[in-house]
Amino acid sequence: MRDLRVNEPFPELTEYVNSIDMSKLPIEEHGHTPWVVVLIQAANAWVEEKGALPKNFEEKKEFKAFIKSRAMDFSKELNFEEAIANTPQLYEKKGLGDSV
Repeated sequence: MRDLRVNEPFPELTEYVNSIDMSKLPIEEHGHTPWVVVLIQAANAWVEEKGALPKNFEEKKEFKAFIKSRAMDFSKELNFEEAIANTPQLYEKKGLGDSV
């Protein structure tokens, strides 16, 4: 399982995510922005609006719809489908084992 630390991004990833203004991208670039950027930006916007990441099934379902709504043309933007598919990474606590 990959671990991109999307729920606790490292500083360089945060800087990269924040450097992209998706609202100003043409459709071609919008659809090729890495899904991790889509997911982290959506999570940040959700938390800003709601105060916390989704906690229960209904909220998680709403969050997936929220990500979908941020696409310009969801049917042509695979990166948004990938972001939705990877939402469980937001809810998993990661960490180094005690032996490290």
